[in-house]
Amino acid sequence: MPFIRHALAATALLGLVALPARAVLITFDDLPPPADPGQLAGTPVTNEYASLGLIVNEGYLAGSGVPGTDQSLYGAPYLSLSFIGGTLPTYVSLYVSAPNQDQVSVDATGPGGWARTVVTDGAGWPTSTPYRPNQYVSFHAANGISNLDLSAFYFLRTGPSIDNLYFGNVAPIPEPASLALAAAGVITLWAARRRHTRRARGASPG
Repeated sequence: MPFIRHALAATALLGLVALPARAVLITFDDLPPPADPGQLAGTPVTNEYASLGLIVNEGYLAGSGVPGTDQSLYGAPYLSLSFIGGTLPTYVSLYVSAPNQDQVSVDATGPGGWARTVVTDGAGWPTSTPYRPNQYVSFHAANGISNLDLSAFYFLRTGPSIDNLYFGNVAPIPEPASLALAAAGVITLWAARRRHTRRARGASPG
């Protein structure tokens, strides 16, 4: 029945929305703000998230210095993330920027020689594309992901920047556009249920 199909689709979409509770999302906003926001290397980040399964190499906290404001993680010029613990994440996603508006290469590796690379938009060679900040990058590997290595094209002191790092063994929340589709699915279920209820009432005697 169409109603049952709508219900199953909406249930699956709602399940996606509920997934983050079973994984890790690091926004870097929980760390004390940088002592000197103007000095990139003033606040290194290394093992602050070891209990969550993450070690950071060549990472530095960036932010306004005002508690409660948005903070991110910079690399200079490299940035490396190592996933540790008994079980490696099979899904990793993050938002990538480049203060110098150049391309950032995001290299993911895992057991068995698995490797994937995503290059963000920006200035580079042999081609350049219009720069877009906070580009969404994601990876999936059935056997797990052990490392992410990021490097910016210009190889300057201020290199790649990341925020909202997600990793776990369930798929990440879709981007806002995908979430809109999920919401549309839920609305479709609600509309179908209303139509079904009205028809049932209209068909009842008396």
